[in-house]
Amino acid sequence: WSFQRFNLSDTGRADPVDGVYVSGGLFDTLGINMVAGRPLTPADDVRGGGPDGHVAVISHRFWPQRFGGARDVLERQLTLNRVRFRIVGVAPRGFDGPEVGQAMDVFLPIASEAAIRGSESALDGRSSSWLQVLARLRPDQGLETAAAALNAARPAIRHATLPSEFNAEYRAGYLTGKDDFALV
Repeated sequence: WSFQRFNLSDTGRADPVDGVYVSGGLFDTLGINMVAGRPLTPADDVRGGGPDGHVAVISHRFWPQRFGGARDVLERQLTLNRVRFRIVGVAPRGFDGPEVGQAMDVFLPIASEAAIRGSESALDGRSSSWLQVLARLRPDQGLETAAAALNAARPAIRHATLPSEFNAEYRAGYLTGKDDFALV
C-alpha cells in the first residue's frame, strides 16, 4: 500500500482527497467486509483496470461527505487526477486504512497508479521505494515463525528488486542488508 493525495476536480481548481493505493487482496487479507458493494480484488489490480475497468472503494466517512450517503453510490464514478473510477464498495465505519492514525477516503488498486501517473509511473521502477508491506499472521502461525519466514525470503526479495543502475559497491550492500524484519 502507499498513501497518495488525489485531486477530485476535473477542472483547474484543486479539490484534494486523501487516498491510498492498495493491493487487490488488502480487504480480504484484513477480513474487512464492505457495508455496500464489494472490496477490491486481485482481478481489479491490473494495468488498465480489471473486468470492471478502473474501480475504487470509498470510506464510510467519505460516503456522506461527498455523496450524502446516497444508496446509489455504487452506480457513481469519481474522477481522480482526471481518471474516472467506478465506485464498487463502501468500507465499514471505523476502517480508515492500513496506517493507524491516517484516515483514507479513497482506496485504489496499486496497478491504477500507472493510469494516474502515466509516463511517470513508479510501477516498474526498481529504484523507487514507494510501497509499504503489510502482512497478517495465519491462525496457526506465531510472530517468531513469521519473522523467520520473511527473513529467509529477504535475499530473494532483495535480488528481485535490485536496481540495475546501482554501482557495484551499492549493489553489494543492498544485497547483504542486515535489516531483518522486526517482530511487531
